[in-house]
Amino acid sequence: MQSYKEVEFDTQPRVKVFTIDEAVEATGIGRSGIQQMIDDPDAEFPFFKIGIKTMIPVIALENYFIEISKKRKQFGRAAGENK
Repeated sequence: MQSYKEVEFDTQPRVKVFTIDEAVEATGIGRSGIQQMIDDPDAEFPFFKIGIKTMIPVIALENYFIEISKKRKQFGRAAGENK
């Protein structure tokens, strides 16, 4: 009779990442727009590279857009613009 080993599964959440093309599809921003944010060090766009492949963490991307949205709203109010 064959015995079976008990196997433990990794239940830790995985970091989900987009490629540039997946980020384009998910955000609706064009490929050149995403590439411009990656190339602009002042944009602080969240990405990392593995070899030549550019990876964009999904949660970091969501947080990035939330933060720039807050800054834009604050900037607009400071400039006397309405909501």
